[in-house]
Amino acid sequence: MIKIRQRNDLLITDIMLETPTHFGNISFKIFKIMLTERGYHIDDSSFEQNFKLKTFSNRYNLLTELISDHNSISLAFVKFNGLDKTSVSERSEYGFESILMALDKIKTRLSIVKIDALLILQ
Repeated sequence: MIKIRQRNDLLITDIMLETPTHFGNISFKIFKIMLTERGYHIDDSSFEQNFKLKTFSNRYNLLTELISDHNSISLAFVKFNGLDKTSVSERSEYGFESILMALDKIKTRLSIVKIDALLILQ
């Protein structure tokens, strides 16, 4: 009973879940595609409830904004010349889209940098 109570209390006080977003452009096409590609079945009638995308007052929350197809968050990939970070050789912006898609793009970009580094070392 104590564990259940603690878990429920943590969910209730979770800032991401209980803070309403003021971002108005909410859609989940990218998130649904990513779930489907990984073998998950999507039930549109319970989708928002299953992923806790609304506050107790039935407004979209901050988590919703992050995984929405469009958001106000920008992620940057920066590659430096040398070790002192004074000279930037490459900068790419990934953002204002689903954070899941932006992170996937950064992950792909990092794997390319890793391959480039391995080729230079050989």
